[in-house]
Amino acid sequence: MADKPVDLTQKILIDIQERLRRIEKDQVTILETVVEMAKTVNATAEVVTELNGRTEVVEGRLNSIDARLARIEKHTGLVKA
Repeated sequence: MADKPVDLTQKILIDIQERLRRIEKDQVTILETVVEMAKTVNATAEVVTELNGRTEVVEGRLNSIDARLARIEKHTGLVKA
């Protein structure tokens, strides 16, 4: 016995509703993933900024040490090779 047109239409609509629910669920999952990725990017940017600051401090200290060594060499009469 063949399905009535109304029954077939109802089955199609139910199938569409189920597919839409799956799509919505997938969209939520994707959005959550994007949010987590954004948090990771922000955390990484903070770490990079911190490392850049520390690098500047270390470079400043090395320049200071270099200047002191140059003064010591000049004072003692040593010449760089």
